[in-house]
Amino acid sequence: MNDFAPAFSQPMYRGMVAPNAVKGTIVTTVMANDSDPADTPAGLVRYKVDKKSYSASIFDVDEEKGHVVTRVNLNEEPNLKFRLVVVAYDHGEPVKENTTLVEITVLQPSVIPVFTREEYRSKANRCTSSRYQLK
Repeated sequence: MNDFAPAFSQPMYRGMVAPNAVKGTIVTTVMANDSDPADTPAGLVRYKVDKKSYSASIFDVDEEKGHVVTRVNLNEEPNLKFRLVVVAYDHGEPVKENTTLVEITVLQPSVIPVFTREEYRSKANRCTSSRYQLK
């Protein structure tokens, strides 16, 4: 018996991605729960992308974890927005599903933080120095 359809925790999700992100980059994560017993097929939630939109050729969703990822290496213009429909479905009889919208914005390169090894080294040295000063 399948009494409930999966329900997303948010009506819409937002994600941001670099214009040159590589294939497999995680953009955001969607999450749905099913009120059917967890140890039954009806309570097992999986995810897929609605393939009807152009965005489905660029982004995908991890079937088990709900990670929305880049399907290809990106080469997109900054400030471009993609709208992706993600489907959560169960394995009950009959299969029940629900959808949510994921809006993905391509970031301007100037707002993407870049960290260098020197920054990490400097922070590590400060922490080490502080530790020795406290003793």
